Amino acid sequence: MFLNTRHLMPLFLCAAGLLPAASAWSRDICWIDSVTKTQSGIEIRLSDSASAVVRSAGEPLRRLDVRVTMPSASNVEPNAPPIVTSITAKLGDEILLMGGMHNSCQLFVGTTNDRIGVLANADNSAPGLPRTSASKFIYAK
Repeated sequence: MFLNTRHLMPLFLCAAGLLPAASAWSRDICWIDSVTKTQSGIEIRLSDSASAVVRSAGEPLRRLDVRVTMPSASNVEPNAPPIVTSITAKLGDEILLMGGMHNSCQLFVGTTNDRIGVLANADNSAPGLPRTSASKFIYAK
């Protein structure tokens, strides 16, 4: 059996306490729990909270606070970005996810083999450790 050690490094660093457990590799890559096809594009649900910026051609940037579950209304700050439990995007959109000071992901909504999905590019640059990155295309279901 072939073992790709590149995927073991984040696990080792988490166990050693050198990388936050909510690294960009959580839930395989970029905290992505699921990608679902919609009439206008895709819906992305995350396995952990993150800040997001969505760029759509010809539209203003959308800043979002993505949560796994919605907080009570009393916990929402008046000028904060909208709190959502999923990100809706369409073909050609770019999404930047920030899951902490040292973890980020760039998502590109596109097609591969005539199927819509998202290309996820994860980056981790924890201080004192080598920068690590990974990419994966996730098809919408």
